[in-house]
Amino acid sequence: MGTTRSLRRPLAGKYELTGRLGTGGMAEVWKARHLTTHRPVAVKRISIPVGGDAQVERRFFKEVQLQARVRHPGVADVLDAGRASDASLYLVLEYLEGQDLEHSFRARRLRPRELVRVMVRVLDALSACHAAGIVHRDVKPSNIYLARSPTASFEVKLLDFGIATEVSDHEEEDLIVGTLETMGPEQARGEGADPGMDVYSAASVLFRGLAGVPPIDVVSLDELTRAHEMGVRLRLAALRPDLPADLVEVVDRGLASQPSQRWPSAEAMGAALLACDHRALGRCEGLGVLESGVTASLGFAELAVGAPTEALVPPTVVRRKGAAA
Repeated sequence: MGTTRSLRRPLAGKYELTGRLGTGGMAEVWKARHLTTHRPVAVKRISIPVGGDAQVERRFFKEVQLQARVRHPGVADVLDAGRASDASLYLVLEYLEGQDLEHSFRARRLRPRELVRVMVRVLDALSACHAAGIVHRDVKPSNIYLARSPTASFEVKLLDFGIATEVSDHEEEDLIVGTLETMGPEQARGEGADPGMDVYSAASVLFRGLAGVPPIDVVSLDELTRAHEMGVRLRLAALRPDLPADLVEVVDRGLASQPSQRWPSAEAMGAALLACDHRALGRCEGLGVLESGVTASLGFAELAVGAPTEALVPPTVVRRKGAAA
């Protein structure tokens, strides 16, 4: 995969691969062109080992079906999927130009008011997922994409349903999956999937965008579990005393250790963000301004095109319950 030969041979007889956008694990993401319609698309390809891997294939098509089930402008459209002649699996998605939230966070140019706008849209997309019985389980900055739009300043897209699951699905109960930076306590313990997990993760993304650091900064699942058990995390009010109290309250409630004490739904958290004092929020500067004193703001017209962040993104944790670190 990724050779000159693979570029010359159309994928599934329909897609011309024109450039690789990123890699990670067994997967590669390509920009491609449909040979009949000439529409640009994004193609995720997964190489299957010789002899096949039933578990990888089952997980892949589960991702395809779950993402395709969610019909919402904040979730990238699934256009096609299948198995290629070389036995690799492929998923075809709408092609987006822009950058993910991870790049915006690292540039430290996103103002609080802009971040709230982004997260309201993320929570709306999550609400649609939950209404369809799906828990994303990997809401993090690199899976939130700010895409150029012909009709608006930008669009927000929730990406990567690779570890998404159904609330009623018990197939992976022995696995702990997620990303350390955004995993809530019940997810770190490997409990059954619940929408409250995504609410916690969304609040964690919001915390990092406002404070510049995650609420719990650890390097192992064991450290994360201990931090959750001890109730140890950073406090947004202490890091950003300039932020409106109502915004801090929204984030704090989203990060509550007990799911019953969090916002009851992604929709409720989104509504709470919309109800914040946006006039006061507009007076708050981004982290880059606070650190440098130079006024700056994210210009959505200046978004990078297809910038991959695989080298910057913390890996997804996959561990069986009871296994050693």
